[in-house]
Amino acid sequence: MTNNIAHYEAKRHLLICDCGDCEHQIIFTIHEYGDPPYTPDTEMVLTYHLTSLSFWQRVNRAFFYIFGRKSKYGDFGEVVISKNAANKLVDFMKEYTK
Repeated sequence: MTNNIAHYEAKRHLLICDCGDCEHQIIFTIHEYGDPPYTPDTEMVLTYHLTSLSFWQRVNRAFFYIFGRKSKYGDFGEVVISKNAANKLVDFMKEYTK
């Protein structure tokens, strides 16, 4: 099997809540494919820690997920962010840090 990706690199930034609990974290990952400057094949993924649940609570959530019931708390652990959304996030963070 041949690999069609000439180059792959992942850059990460870890953001931990000011409370110090390492379960309150967000990981920003930029996946870069191809040859530099990566512009056509770059994506950002935002990953966050979900609340720990017991085995039976996870089975229960999985059962409802299979049948399409949505949780009001959300069951997502990862979001892909477009460059446009990333630019909006940067602008938002600049406003916050003024």
